[in-house]
Amino acid sequence: MTPYSRRDALIKRQTELADRRNELRRKQRRTGEKDPEIADLTAELRRIRRELRICDELEADIPKMQRAFYTDNELRPIEHDYEYER
Repeated sequence: MTPYSRRDALIKRQTELADRRNELRRKQRRTGEKDPEIADLTAELRRIRRELRICDELEADIPKMQRAFYTDNELRPIEHDYEYER
């Protein structure tokens, strides 16, 4: 699974859970009954949002990591520290 497909799957799951939670909230307003599933959905949405935030942070760091990698791996002149004995 590529990082983008993971992110896309998380967004899809987030939408599904939010829609389900909204349905339950509408039902709760009509009936006045508390539904414990709402709290479970909210907790799952919180976990997904956290994971999406991490995905976004990692994606934002990619250019910085690439620059650091290429800078560290550039060919540099070899510095010799020879001591000549006479």
